[in-house]
Amino acid sequence: MQVVLDTAEDLNSRYTVIEVNPDKVKGVNKAAADRLAGWFTSQRAHKLINEYVG
Repeated sequence: MQVVLDTAEDLNSRYTVIEVNPDKVKGVNKAAADRLAGWFTSQRAHKLINEYVG
């Protein structure tokens, strides 16, 4: 097999983290949500994702 296309914009993976407002949604674990969002936006996560993706 031969790679035909590997640099198209629509091949990019997008990751989005949206924390739920604990004042509006009952039972939200805000501390865990903050930790997860913090990890996803950390340099370590960016490096791991970039290494995995490509």
